[in-house]
Amino acid sequence: MPNLDPIRYRDTAGVWHQLTVTRTEDGTFEVIDTNAADDRQLVIDTLAGYGDGPEQAQAVARAYAAQHHHPEP
Repeated sequence: MPNLDPIRYRDTAGVWHQLTVTRTEDGTFEVIDTNAADDRQLVIDTLAGYGDGPEQAQAVARAYAAQHHHPEP
């Protein structure tokens, strides 16, 4: 199993978010975005395709963070 360390990004309001990869009961992988300001969670993607594993879910998380990250002003 690869390293499933959380990935972080800062949104346009300056709030940090943490992306984590989890495995559901049915064996699919989900990318979950947790807002640090209020601990609200949002499922970003569920990878249910044949051959989709933790590596693909981590790649989705990294791409999502790169698209949504805003550096400090």
